[in-house]
Amino acid sequence: MKKRKLLFTFLTVFALGLTACTFNGEQGGDSGGDKPEPVPAHTHTYEGYQHDEHDHWQVCTGCQEATAKEAHKGGTATCEHKAVCSVCGAEYGELGEHQYGQLVAATQADCEHEGIAAHYKCSVCQKYFDSNKRETTLASLTTAALGHDYGTLIARVNATCTEAGVEAHYECSRCHKLFDANKVEKTAAQLAIDAAGHTYGDLVPAVPADCEHPGNIAYYHCSECNKYFNEQKQEIQA
Repeated sequence: MKKRKLLFTFLTVFALGLTACTFNGEQGGDSGGDKPEPVPAHTHTYEGYQHDEHDHWQVCTGCQEATAKEAHKGGTATCEHKAVCSVCGAEYGELGEHQYGQLVAATQADCEHEGIAAHYKCSVCQKYFDSNKRETTLASLTTAALGHDYGTLIARVNATCTEAGVEAHYECSRCHKLFDANKVEKTAAQLAIDAAGHTYGDLVPAVPADCEHPGNIAYYHCSECNKYFNEQKQEIQA
């Protein structure tokens, strides 16, 4: 009876141990179980830059994480455009100074030409500035031409046999240019009237003197100036 109980107890324990081994082998495997797959590290990917007035930065297209901000740099500002950042291409900072160059001396107006006050002209933007470097316009710097001061009409001077004459004309008191009676500009040569030359006529023959009448040599008489000339047309002095 004791032997039978011992055998039963042994078989029960053996069966339970076999069941436990089977369960562990089929259901759980080893005591650690399956390990999870490792997650790969994230690599940031950037496209272009974002910027504000002072800085630029990048944002990852995958996780949206932003890089640290960096100040704009590089580029050269002019009076027309701000500097352009050499990294992100954005304009930043203030406009540059005008390039005034040397003061352009004043030009006085005359009869035919406008005058212009002393001024600067920026070589970059082509704007005008007065002598105190205040912005202005070319029209504001310009004074109108004065126009000619004709005065009164100078009367015609007729030519003589030996001296040229001149047509009636005006002479500007400022520039001394000459103008005809219609105030059309002329040169002195265009207004001049050539000397007419003597009108000798026919040679008056010589007349010998006699007891009662004086004689005369052969001569010419100019009908214009009433002067007398010998046969060689040389003036006979009185």
